[in-house]
Amino acid sequence: MNLKHIKNYSIAITLAISLTACGGGGSGSSNSSSSISNVVNSVLGNDFFQFAWHINKDINATYKTNNNINNEAHISLEEAWAVTKGKQINNSQPIKVAIIDEGFQANHPNIKDKIISTYNPQDLPNTPTNLDDSEGDDFYHGLAVAGIVAGDEVGVAPNVELILINIDLGEGSTLTTQNLLDSFEYAKNQGAKVINCSWGGSQLSQVVQDKIEELKDDGIIVVFSSGNGDKNTGLALDLDQAGNNDPSELTTVIGVGATSVLNDVTSYSNYGSAIDVIAPGGGSLNDGLLGILSLDQSGNAGRNSNSQLSYTNENLNNYTLTSGTSFAAPTTSGLVALILSVNPNLTFDQVRNILISTTDKIGGSNADYTTGNFDTKRAYGKINAKKAIEAAQATLP
Repeated sequence: MNLKHIKNYSIAITLAISLTACGGGGSGSSNSSSSISNVVNSVLGNDFFQFAWHINKDINATYKTNNNINNEAHISLEEAWAVTKGKQINNSQPIKVAIIDEGFQANHPNIKDKIISTYNPQDLPNTPTNLDDSEGDDFYHGLAVAGIVAGDEVGVAPNVELILINIDLGEGSTLTTQNLLDSFEYAKNQGAKVINCSWGGSQLSQVVQDKIEELKDDGIIVVFSSGNGDKNTGLALDLDQAGNNDPSELTTVIGVGATSVLNDVTSYSNYGSAIDVIAPGGGSLNDGLLGILSLDQSGNAGRNSNSQLSYTNENLNNYTLTSGTSFAAPTTSGLVALILSVNPNLTFDQVRNILISTTDKIGGSNADYTTGNFDTKRAYGKINAKKAIEAAQATLP
């Protein structure tokens, strides 16, 4: 494939692209704030891992009971961490993960030392490293995504390095096809092995699809969230139905839906025949379930403030509860990084096969995996880090 030809062709494309982030700020539950603050005030130090139900099987007991968290809601991560937390096991070099998203905070104390590069294709040629949130929102979507990939105590792969690429996904955005091509190319040139995209909602142009296919051929794994349902009802959409075009259904990416604390697929998680796996993403306002713990703007500038959640520990302002398939995707991207840290030579198809062949078949009697081990709403099942890392180890000579 001639990348130069693609770039030359795409320069003529100036129409803005309509894409949306697949998750939002704040908790999915009306009572989540009180549930977490009931026990957080007694915490000594900054032990937030005990509230990270998506990765910790031994969470705080009171927190677990108050929020009806299933014993198996996590992804069996601690067993995988016994092997790797994101550095290659053969040379201790960190796997590089790129996050194409909007709204970052490069100096957030939790991840600032893990960021190796920043880029903004829409600010060229002026300040291409600008990560400012163009909407002035108090919730930084990209920051929360980055936290779930690599954050201390809330992240799946805390030893990876981050490449943060800021694009504008808000209404009235001037994001173009060329901007997306530049973003993916930048991630590749910076050495990314994984690219997380927690957004979608519109079919990508053919040149962008071709670019993603090129990345796949180069052994770079692109992960997309499946989306958060109908904007009016909040209920999941069948992406196989006419008119529901989403990048998560491309065969060249890993498509990811969301699970909740109940250890089952959420009511909002879009599904389709090309979605690959589901992973923890937190509850929604519709189901009243707890969100997923990740990073908020530090201090009082973010969604969480001391007054909002009655926290006495000032550092808790740096964290928030949020929900959406936006956060199931980086949970999966973090696991992909761990898999590649075991064997960085794995191809896209090999990584995908490891993910889908090692899942937990959740859903009980509500699920039906009899056809090809695939359930309509749960895809191949929920990711299992322990089993995935064992499968990656089995590929080594």
